Amino acid sequence: MARGDTLLNTVIGAVVTVILSFTGVSPILGGGTAGYLQGESRKSGAKVGALSGVFAFVPFLLFAAVIFGFFVAVPVTRLERGARGSRWISGGVSPRGA
Repeated sequence: MARGDTLLNTVIGAVVTVILSFTGVSPILGGGTAGYLQGESRKSGAKVGALSGVFAFVPFLLFAAVIFGFFVAVPVTRLERGARGSRWISGGVSPRGA
């Protein structure tokens, strides 16, 4: 761990945040880890900690995009094409009993 290597310390802090996401304080632990590894001044440590939080938010955005695409965009697309009784929305029961 290089003191002052902002990008490396930011990525390490983000990984700590993601790994400890089951705790309620993972952003604090990840940001604190990144700031500690930066080791320069408190101001630069706070900047690196904040950047690690931004980096840790990226996996959440990707996960949210996949969930949105699977549960919202796909069923709406199927309904727009005229798929009556879409299995996505009606739970597999056709309105005509077919």
